[in-house]
Amino acid sequence: MPTTRYKALLVDDEAGASQRLALLLSEHQIITVAGSVRSVGEARSFLEVQQPDLIFLDMEMPSQLGMELLPDLPEKTQVVFVTAYAEYAVQAFEAGALDYLVKPVDPERLERTLERFLARRVGRKRSSQPENEEEVLLHSYPENQESQIIRLKSVHWIEGMQNYTRAKVKGQETMVIFRRRLADWEALLSDESFHRIGRSHIINLSTLRRTKWISRDVSELFFEGIKEPLVVGRSASTQLKALLQNG
Repeated sequence: MPTTRYKALLVDDEAGASQRLALLLSEHQIITVAGSVRSVGEARSFLEVQQPDLIFLDMEMPSQLGMELLPDLPEKTQVVFVTAYAEYAVQAFEAGALDYLVKPVDPERLERTLERFLARRVGRKRSSQPENEEEVLLHSYPENQESQIIRLKSVHWIEGMQNYTRAKVKGQETMVIFRRRLADWEALLSDESFHRIGRSHIINLSTLRRTKWISRDVSELFFEGIKEPLVVGRSASTQLKALLQNG
């Protein structure tokens, strides 16, 4: 199935900032930079011809504030404010922005913004097509400049590895590495199927098929379609037993 590509418009009076952002976005197959303009007026002219899915909008430009463009945006278009000042964050969210990014844009922070965009975009589709869509997340492969859309419900478990995590995903032979901590996953995962057990794991109870209690200190967890079990220690086993008993 071909990857859905969403159109983005960059609005920034600093050409260098737009060029850098366009370069970062080129690493994500789901995004096509449809245009780059340097003022609110030019953005309005662009919107008369095209309707982008996503706009990266500079908060402050010499002639006008980026927020002055908001009344002219199509309903489906989502806005990410780009600013040199972190204190604008509250103002951005009060204006209904999807997210805000501080210059110079960090690649990992941009990746999370795109995850949020996808989740909200799919959520809108789900309201009219509830059987066909579900929450998604974005995983990037910097070495070959590709991105992969992963369905949250296809994640069996997530294991914390200091400043990064790895996940066992349905259909993937090897573990998928993510540049985020386990605590970041907890904030992202609102689905009641996901639970943290012990210090190092989050598991998807909806795909857990069997549990083997080896001893008081060790348990083996078997997930749908996975031959090799996830082995966890005493703390995780105790918390899992409590979850299963209360469930």
